[in-house]
Amino acid sequence: MNLAESETQKGAASIVLTAPIQLPAPGSAIRQGDWKLIEWFEDDRLELYNLKRDIGEKNNLADKHPDIVKRLHSKLIIWRKEVDAKYPSPNPNAKTE
Repeated sequence: MNLAESETQKGAASIVLTAPIQLPAPGSAIRQGDWKLIEWFEDDRLELYNLKRDIGEKNNLADKHPDIVKRLHSKLIIWRKEVDAKYPSPNPNAKTE
């Protein structure tokens, strides 16, 4: 797992995690303040959580806060480019059901 910390425009630190962050699917996540954005690589899904109000990450707020999703996703993409982050690739020998 890669871990990076960088200063943001607002002065709050961002923490970035990249694959694998959670089983069973690989992805990346960024946390800034109360917000955590998760990007799932297998289906390009984005999830947004307010950790102050929802520590268990039960209520995906991505549809309600597209501006925050866009801002955090942009930071995540920039960070991955800056560090030349590697993505997991499909296993051609994996058995599918």
